[in-house]
Amino acid sequence: MGSFESPTHIGFIGLGAMGLGMASDLQRRPQYTVTGFDIWQPSLDKFVASGGRAGGSPRDVAQTSQFLICMAATAQQLDSILFDNLAIKELPKDATVVLCSTVPPTYYDTLPARIANIGRPDVAVVDAPVSGGTLRAANGTLTIFAAGSSDALARATALLHDMSERLYIISGGLGAASKVKMINQLLVGTHIAAASEAMALATKAGLDTREVFEIIQCTSGSSWAWSNRVPHMLEEDWTPLSALNIFVKDMGIVVSTGRAAQFPLPIAALTEQLYISGSAQGFGKEDDAGLVRLFLQGPGESTIGKSKSASFGRTAMESLSGAAPKVAVIGLDEVGRNLAVTVAQSSFEVHVFDADEKEIQKLVASSASTVKLLDQLLASIHLVAAAEAMAFATHLGLDASQIFELLRNAAGWSWVFESRVPKLLNGTHDRLTWVAIKAGCVPVIARAN
Repeated sequence: MGSFESPTHIGFIGLGAMGLGMASDLQRRPQYTVTGFDIWQPSLDKFVASGGRAGGSPRDVAQTSQFLICMAATAQQLDSILFDNLAIKELPKDATVVLCSTVPPTYYDTLPARIANIGRPDVAVVDAPVSGGTLRAANGTLTIFAAGSSDALARATALLHDMSERLYIISGGLGAASKVKMINQLLVGTHIAAASEAMALATKAGLDTREVFEIIQCTSGSSWAWSNRVPHMLEEDWTPLSALNIFVKDMGIVVSTGRAAQFPLPIAALTEQLYISGSAQGFGKEDDAGLVRLFLQGPGESTIGKSKSASFGRTAMESLSGAAPKVAVIGLDEVGRNLAVTVAQSSFEVHVFDADEKEIQKLVASSASTVKLLDQLLASIHLVAAAEAMAFATHLGLDASQIFELLRNAAGWSWVFESRVPKLLNGTHDRLTWVAIKAGCVPVIARAN
């Protein structure tokens, strides 16, 4: 690395939801001074208010940057920063570019040659996509996957450690870290969509959605996405901590990469269509947890955070006075049962009575049965997503065992992923292996190990 004076000068381009937090966290550290740039002036103003410096353009930021961190949304935006605005050409000698954006792995196939062609072979590049969301970005506790030449990684490791709680160095050179991030996004995107479907179904079934959330936390249907996104659904807070359009892009990267590699990704392809549908409904710039609304629209539209419990009270003979509206349903034949469930979906406390105690027990048991079905729904989706993700990873040349160890500690985690993937890797014939065999995936994974 070239001889630079302390503190280290950082250029940070892309001050969006995550980039602003990342840049502000670095600025608070005494070993760094940070100059930022974003085309959206309010974001730049927020960064300056946090103590950062504002650059006038990507070229302006690059001129004094020992490290240039780019957190653009797309590969096209990266090209605009690095080449159209000639930020690469303006960097000091022996500077390092750290690309934290989620872009197709193929973006890195020609990047070193393009940099060399404009006369800057001294500039090192690190492929360093990040995961963790806005809060962890602001706290410097992201998960970062990093790949590149040994020289580039040596230059950037200390900085990457300061930006992360978990830093994983991925072998395979530029593009390898983006492959890992892509597999992670396949899992996370599918898990969020599954959580949206399950919570919408819980709402329509008249279950207590908060109770369902707590129960699933401790079952085989649990995942990082469930724990992280369902609370947003319950609060119906669509403030974009992670915008839905990000998964339109990321699932698009997954599916297009699979198509180019002639590898079938039916789960990812279906999930991509759900996010596209959500964006088409106007949810794209809002939080991705808002995808749940896609399943709640139409006749009988429900409010997820106010769904009532289907654990019905057993007496209909008490007074119905009080603050909470109450409804008594007496007689639990087929019509009575359906009426009780329908009313429970609204803002009413339902009390039921039937001369036959067994009819009451059947109604109460149906609530528990529905929660069990939701758990099985989630676990089943996580199962096929895990098989698809692991098979795709090995097809791309990634080490399946390493991928498992990385993603079990990342946002792509689910109970099924952690409990079933080792059996798949070991060749143990359980449900996940059966799914993978049917998909034609097991021989691929076996050859990779």
